[in-house]
Formats: sequence, structure tokens, C-alpha cells
Amino acid sequence: MAASVLLVLFAASLLADDPPVTSQPANRALAVTSRPTTGPDDRLIAQLISELGSSDFRIRNAAQARLKELGATALPSLIKHVNNPSPEIANRVMALVQTPKDAGLRVELAVALLATRRHEPMERAVYMMFDAPEACCELFIDAVPAMTGRDRQVGNAIAEQFRSWRRQFDIFKRQYDKIRPRDADSAERLLAGEIKGRAYHAEAAFQMGLDALETGEGTSGDAPPAQATTRPARAESQPAAP
Repeated sequence: MAASVLLVLFAASLLADDPPVTSQPANRALAVTSRPTTGPDDRLIAQLISELGSSDFRIRNAAQARLKELGATALPSLIKHVNNPSPEIANRVMALVQTPKDAGLRVELAVALLATRRHEPMERAVYMMFDAPEACCELFIDAVPAMTGRDRQVGNAIAEQFRSWRRQFDIFKRQYDKIRPRDADSAERLLAGEIKGRAYHAEAAFQMGLDALETGEGTSGDAPPAQATTRPARAESQPAAP
């Protein structure tokens, strides 16, 4: 049932002008960095994030609970602390951040997760972008030049897989548009295959990112890379923030 609903929604998005996650800003290069000026909420959120590292567990827990209540309002600020130097803050932030519906925020979170250079956050970063590749593809490719060192190597590897997906998606789109008017069943099967194929692209991108991380070991003096060992099946994607 859920798969059928996904197919219907995705088919509708192919006929629309905007991608299914959220509309991309006109200037993609600003999508990952543009933020409103600091307001009262931002100052409160900054204070709460700081309290996540308090020596008093009651203050830490209260701050985390309040940030959870704030939901999507706190997300842009939380993303900036995924790699906080304090392990306590970083771990609590990681537990709070959900997959954004906004494509720019989704890519910004993905970039931050990739920069952890840890297996699970990197995997989550790649899969959540490939859950909506038509919205995230160009945004991520545009974000890669701002990365540095091994992070850029990882970003370039994932961007290459995005380009591969885009080439195949362009072929799929032409076929789908040609078939759909005269054979809806065949078009639906074609669409189901395209959606299923995203998982293969995501896994390829993830493995290419790990390979790029390992290739860069010893060349930049950075932390050790994540281990590309045999792992359990991927957990379901994090729920999207409201």
C-alpha cells in the first residue's frame, strides 16, 4: 500500500514543475548557506545547544527535551553542531536531527554527516539524499567545491554517482513520458524500477565515499577513515521533520 502511494506521488511530481521534497531556491549556490538573521529563537536555541554539554545531567536532559519540542525550528542550528568538539553535544544533536523536507537543509545536513567520517552518519547522509535525488542532486554537486581535504574527495565520489543517476534518470524520464499516455501499466512498472534503482545508486555512492576516504588516509594528517566492513542491513530512513 505504501509503495503504491509513493508511486502515485512520484508520478504526480514528474508532471509538476517542482521536485517532491520542496522547491529549490533560484540560486542553488546559496541554498546550503543562506539563513535568516539571528533572532530571539536563534539565541534561545544556541543557549539550549550549549546546555547539552552541561556538567549537570538534569540541565542536559532538559535542554534536549526543549530542543525536541522546537522541532524544525531548531534544525538549522542543530545541523551546525553535528560535529561539535564536545562528544556529549555532538551525540545529543545527532539524536535530535531528523531528515529535513527542505532540500537545501537536507543537503546541508548530509554534508555535516559526511564530515564526521563515521560509517553510520555517512550512510545516513547518502541514503537520505538518494531518497529524493531529483531535489538533492544539483544542490549537493554545487556544495562539493566548498568542501576541503578528504571531505572533498568523499564529496566528489558521491557527486559522480549523482551524475550517473541523473544520466539514467534523463533516459527514464524520456521513456516514461513516451509510454505513459498509451500504456499506464507499463509506465507504472518503469516508474517502480526507477524508484527501486535509487537504493542501488545510494549504496554505490556510499561505498565510493568510503573508498575515497580510505584512499586519502595518510595524505592529509586527518582522523582515520571509517571502516568499510560487512554490515547489517540498512535501517529505515529517519522520519522527515514536520
